[in-house]
Amino acid sequence: MNLRRAIQIVRRAAKSDIDSDVIADAIGLAGNYFLRETKLAKADFVVDVDVGTTEFYISDHPNFRPEQIIIVETVNYQSIDVRDYRELARMHAGNPAPSVETGRIRAIAFRTPASGIMYPHADASNDSFRITHYQPFTDIEGHDDNVQLNIPDQYAYEVMWYGASAVAEHRVPDAMFQTNAWAMFREFTRKVKEESVMAGPRQPSTTDPNVIDFRVKEGGSQWL
Repeated sequence: MNLRRAIQIVRRAAKSDIDSDVIADAIGLAGNYFLRETKLAKADFVVDVDVGTTEFYISDHPNFRPEQIIIVETVNYQSIDVRDYRELARMHAGNPAPSVETGRIRAIAFRTPASGIMYPHADASNDSFRITHYQPFTDIEGHDDNVQLNIPDQYAYEVMWYGASAVAEHRVPDAMFQTNAWAMFREFTRKVKEESVMAGPRQPSTTDPNVIDFRVKEGGSQWL
């Protein structure tokens, strides 16, 4: 589904005349909520590391953030734990003997979204690992009508009809439709989440499903 079609659906579902910019922002909020909960839009990449080092760097994926991780594994499909940075740093600093071991990477921790440390050191046969993560909703900042949204087509209609229209109408006094539509959207999202087959363990919900953040950026109507 492209953005033009999505805007048409929201405009038909809404009970009042709403500006196109508000509709586009509502689509962005509902789309991000849906993908954050269901993790249906997934991607992966391999991180190459230098033999003998404890550090890794991610340079080619500027939009990736660690909280998007679904699973981390070796290229031979052995699971790698994602740990707190301070915990892994203490393991290296406070217990130097194990930290000089080489072998399969068993744990990683992020110092920044683009860098972190591994345990133990990587060796020649274990010099890379794979990160599988979910992707946020398509960037529609420019409102290009032809941009393809990264929600699977079989779910996109409901996300727009219920979720985006509810968000778009939240400013309209006495618009009771928004309350019912958001509840139906949450229920639809929950069912899709249960039915989807994940490529690894699911992350816990990152948002309170009863709360929609309607803050507006200063100087504009961009949703946060």
